[in-house]
Amino acid sequence: MTVEPRPHAALAHNMSAPPKTTISYQGLAGLSQGKPRRATAARQQGAAWVALRVALPEGFPAAPAEMLRALGVEPGTDPPATLEALLEARARALPLADGCLVLPAPQAKCQARVDALTALVVIAKSSEFVWLRDKSPRLARLQRVRSVALYVPAAVVAALEEVFP
Repeated sequence: MTVEPRPHAALAHNMSAPPKTTISYQGLAGLSQGKPRRATAARQQGAAWVALRVALPEGFPAAPAEMLRALGVEPGTDPPATLEALLEARARALPLADGCLVLPAPQAKCQARVDALTALVVIAKSSEFVWLRDKSPRLARLQRVRSVALYVPAAVVAALEEVFP
């Protein structure tokens, strides 16, 4: 009598085998000396990660045409399109990861000293929880939100201020 192997026996064996693929992301590794052990680590002095508040200047206009004038750009015939193009160009140049966690602005202990265009980009490409470089800017958000906080490596703070003083 011969015993034929069951077709599902190999599948059960594979399921109990240890995984052979390890996935890791080290895209921000060069910007940080370490990573926080918990969310409160960003509040500690000398933390590797910080909640960075990015805000528009006091009295900055909320209408696209007025925003462009405040930035020193002629609005042209289609101010929203002109503003979006300007925001997209600046977003590509920002020294941020392609995605960042967004925190409520009052939680941020560190205020970014950035120009108005950079603040516009960060706010327009943020949702309640995340900033995404490739997200289409939401100009309507600029009318109601004046600041956001990004959870970023501490080295990003200096890089932002250095590139866009």
